[in-house]
Amino acid sequence: MLRPRRAFSQPQVLRLYSRPGCCLCDQVQEALAPWLQSGKLSLKVVNIEDDPELESRFGQVIPVLEDPEGRVLAKGKFRVEEAMARWQRRRKAR
Repeated sequence: MLRPRRAFSQPQVLRLYSRPGCCLCDQVQEALAPWLQSGKLSLKVVNIEDDPELESRFGQVIPVLEDPEGRVLAKGKFRVEEAMARWQRRRKAR
């Protein structure tokens, strides 16, 4: 008997607002690597210099990490572990 195939779910996308040469942004990307390896999450890095509105909004506080719903998880200098724990709590609260 054939079983129905499960649809592969798309990874949830975290957004990291950054700019070239941002050392803190690079550190956040490296620290996120273990979470991204599972394939359940992906990361979209957004260069704020490409959009004047983003530059105005985030220029002084990058890196900024947003969850898939567009809510800020953390900004500036932060611990990725704490940001990811915050996101997991939000997901469970839904």
